[in-house]
Amino acid sequence: RTERTITDPDHLVANLPRARADGFTIDDEEDAEGIMCIASPVVDVHGGVLGAVSVTGLKADSALRQPRSVGRKVRAAAEQIGEMVNRRT
Repeated sequence: RTERTITDPDHLVANLPRARADGFTIDDEEDAEGIMCIASPVVDVHGGVLGAVSVTGLKADSALRQPRSVGRKVRAAAEQIGEMVNRRT
């Protein structure tokens, strides 16, 4: 899709430990030029993925100039949703 798209499986796998540790991932113009997406999974009590929370916007937007800060907020929202869902089950 773009020059930044991860197409090498080894490169993708090498990024997984950081994504797990952070609890979110950042798509930095991998799908479209100038677009950034930050996402975090919503998980159940067993660690299964129920869905995800994501934020997408223009990379030039001031809110996305600090993507790791946004990532932590996205992760926190996903965790809150997971807690609410898990209380109901």
